[in-house]
Amino acid sequence: MKVTTDFVTGSGKGITQLDDAHFALQMRRDKYIYENYFHFRIEFEGYSDEAIIDIYPDQDYLPQSRRILASHFSPATLWHSPQGPFTTDVGSWRPVPGHLVEWRRDFIRLRTWLVEHPVEYVSSHHPLTAANWLKMLQERAAALPDLCSYHTIGSTPQGRPIGYLRIGTGARRVLIIASQHPIETPSSWAVRGIIDYLTSSLPQAQALLEEYCFECFAHVNPDGLDLGNPCFNASGVDLFLDFGGAAAGDFRSVEARLLWEHAVAGPLALVFNFHCYMGGYHHQDPPGEGIYMIPDFEEVFSPQAARSYRMINDHVIFSTDAFSSRYRPSELSADNLCYQLARQHDVPSVFYEFNGAFSGPYRNTRNGIRVFVAAMDGLAQAGG
Repeated sequence: MKVTTDFVTGSGKGITQLDDAHFALQMRRDKYIYENYFHFRIEFEGYSDEAIIDIYPDQDYLPQSRRILASHFSPATLWHSPQGPFTTDVGSWRPVPGHLVEWRRDFIRLRTWLVEHPVEYVSSHHPLTAANWLKMLQERAAALPDLCSYHTIGSTPQGRPIGYLRIGTGARRVLIIASQHPIETPSSWAVRGIIDYLTSSLPQAQALLEEYCFECFAHVNPDGLDLGNPCFNASGVDLFLDFGGAAAGDFRSVEARLLWEHAVAGPLALVFNFHCYMGGYHHQDPPGEGIYMIPDFEEVFSPQAARSYRMINDHVIFSTDAFSSRYRPSELSADNLCYQLARQHDVPSVFYEFNGAFSGPYRNTRNGIRVFVAAMDGLAQAGG
């Protein structure tokens, strides 16, 4: 029996075998808060009895990481899959039965289930590889060539393309991005749900495609994803916070520069920026999702755009679980994409944070659709 993380999207370190069927590993932190994530593989090799895997916070950042494990991450659903990140099947990742997971003060103890497959992947965040996210987009474009087309905005420093699916024939652009933080793949599943919705036979979806053109990025940090990084890209940059110098063309990352250049290449009607976290904060109601807004946005937008921004986000707030984490929006700082598009180009946005602790791939696709439909209803009522 083996426990490993040396595969694409694997995340963890310090694997130690304590007994024949007892292993310990550490989560790997690259930034404060971005540390309670993991993705490992169990190779059973004919082993059929119970095994134990103890999952510890990053021991290089104690006692802080231990506190975050208890307050930020616990309790959360763990996920397993025989195919892991190497499939585009929404149903591949399934929850680990709760009675097999013990949340202790210093670590998580996982007891393996009845062995049905020679290999099982276990993860906090049910990822796909960067190549499989792109494969999903490419397959949809090939299946619906009159409606969809696949494009790239360039490549990362490690040569991975940053691709998107363009859907619709309308003149007005809507930009949808996910997973600036690579570990936040539940937000990518939300984009998958929006793609499914837009390519359905629903008349309301078809009406949107006549008015708008949707540019759907399932994952904008493919290097960080494949490396198993919680927050950063391959160069150690937090893409979320790399837009403060956008007006002057000052970026620390290739990915942020490419995304900004694409975004401002033409007028935008709306931007969706999807993020995610994992855990059950003690102050929240499940599913513990959240919305972020620009503080004092009336001073950032023109008067008409400010009214649209308020209308769009109010629709999301009162039609989704946006307030289940805290009964108010969190604040966006000036160094992110949504703020700078508002400041420089008067573009409204929706910044939504899903919670992968309570939702697997399927439910995240549904949650993404709910947020999308609410925002587009708000845009229509705002006259946009």
